[in-house]
Amino acid sequence: MPIPSRYALARLAPLLAVLTAVACKSLPPTPKDLLDPNTGSTVTVVEEPLLFARVRGETPALAHDFVRLVAAETYSAGTYSDFLLLYRWSLADRGATLPKQGGGRLLITVDGQMIELMPLEQVPAELAPRDGLFAPGSPAYVSFAYRMNAEDLRLIAASQNLAVQLPQESPDIPYALWRDGRPALSQFLKQSIEH
Repeated sequence: MPIPSRYALARLAPLLAVLTAVACKSLPPTPKDLLDPNTGSTVTVVEEPLLFARVRGETPALAHDFVRLVAAETYSAGTYSDFLLLYRWSLADRGATLPKQGGGRLLITVDGQMIELMPLEQVPAELAPRDGLFAPGSPAYVSFAYRMNAEDLRLIAASQNLAVQLPQESPDIPYALWRDGRPALSQFLKQSIEH
């Protein structure tokens, strides 16, 4: 078999670069590990969160309310714990619609089933909003943390229809899935099972 010339190899280089980029893009999103410098805990975070939105009835097209759900697992002193972080912000009324910090009851509708979650009294220190934990860029938002179990996270990751609701806020209207982080959640759970 003849050896390809330098010219032929040079012509193949751009094609190989494109194929490599396509192969990398098709890889499933992998969770990332963060070290909390204050607590010494390791936090594993989903690569892409779930983002939900709702539009206000009489407001302009950009007047959306958002809920972002971020799956995270902490490891400290030999113990793993699963959490769901919630960030809630609004482009409507610039903060006037934010629920009070004392609220936070979360209803997740998963293929017709309801998962009801009550927030922890405060967000654990290692999960406080920071780089890598997907806190919104909005200056005004509310955050809550919920203890999770793997079974409920698996239901969410495998769901066909998914919506969330914060019944303590007004108006009590469900949020529809806006950006789908379910494939990333599936990868997060695969890594979590290995523990």
